[in-house]
Amino acid sequence: MNKEFPIGIFYIPTWAATNDIQYNYIQDAHINFMQSFYPNVVGINTEEQMKTILDLAFARGIKVQVSDSRMEELMTTATDEEIDAIASSYKHHPATGGYYIKDEPSQEQLSRAAYVYKRLKWNDPNSFPNVNMFPASGVPDSNHKDYLEEWVNQAGPANLEYLTMDTYPFVAGDVIGSDYFKDMENLRAVGLKYDLKIAAYLQAVGLSLGETAYLRRPNADELRWNVYTNLAYGVKGLYWFTWFQPIDQGPDTHFTTAIMDSAGNKTDLYVPVQSLNEEIKQWGPILMGLISRNVFFKGKLPPGTKPLPANYFWEPVDDEDQIVSHFVDSCGRNYIMVVNLDSTNNKTLRYHLSSKPSVLTEVCKSTGAEIPTSYSSVSGELSSIFLPGEGKLYILSDD
Repeated sequence: MNKEFPIGIFYIPTWAATNDIQYNYIQDAHINFMQSFYPNVVGINTEEQMKTILDLAFARGIKVQVSDSRMEELMTTATDEEIDAIASSYKHHPATGGYYIKDEPSQEQLSRAAYVYKRLKWNDPNSFPNVNMFPASGVPDSNHKDYLEEWVNQAGPANLEYLTMDTYPFVAGDVIGSDYFKDMENLRAVGLKYDLKIAAYLQAVGLSLGETAYLRRPNADELRWNVYTNLAYGVKGLYWFTWFQPIDQGPDTHFTTAIMDSAGNKTDLYVPVQSLNEEIKQWGPILMGLISRNVFFKGKLPPGTKPLPANYFWEPVDDEDQIVSHFVDSCGRNYIMVVNLDSTNNKTLRYHLSSKPSVLTEVCKSTGAEIPTSYSSVSGELSSIFLPGEGKLYILSDD
């Protein structure tokens, strides 16, 4: 799993919808990792149920983060023997990819979460247990990076497979949440400091709490924007929140339909998600080997972000809102990812490269191969049309 880009889902099908049809939908959407959790209201509670899910997933080349009713005690009273028994139940199944521990632990819970993480990792070294971190809204904003670092140090950088966090940009009111890019900056910074792969969640659902709208349901162009803004920060794992529409969450909690509705029917988001996942899959082998060097913004500057320096080697000709991210691979090759931050309109983005490298290629979204661009080594000019929210990945020649 370490060499494959995880494309995952959270809120897997309910037990009533656990069947070949639904798992074929998941496979067809290029999902390779599923996250279960407990306590839940989806009717999946027992070891026997989880092993049925593992069998369905294994037949389709999908890994599963497992859970059952025993997970409810992991953060409180579970003994070493009880933790070991959970691992013994699942570690020999070829579809077991990890273990659910805790979603969004408080600072006070990090020590216990780290203990359980290390115990499960000791039992099953090839798995990656999951403790997903709060965004800044879940902790005092000034302490968010400290909170992420405390988790890394409690668990031990050498033990962690991923540093994972959820932050959702499409808040009520047709705006982007003010903390979104600050959250991504913190996640990236801590990942780089400790040489950790980072992963994040993608928003595919709306949420109301009582009479208050909290998250709005994104459209297909916004899904693309969410994917590529994450990739620009160097994430090496993405999980769709949610795949299935959550139901029975309590009288004051209401989720919209997601990629699937609560009855297991595809919604209008299924095909866009399928297409985006295919693009991530094709880029995956390259993305997994890239090291993030810089993330800069041109045009409007969201809170917490850095402006593109004057006379940067990759210079936008126009003042369009965009991200310009610089990566290198293990061989020292330079990559630039550009993201159109307009989630509504196509944009023609133009660039001048003063160093005039001899060759500039693009990584194809349908094959993962290097393909030609409009770049001229004589003028140093490049121009390309970007879909709303689209990102493109370019490779510069060594000269």
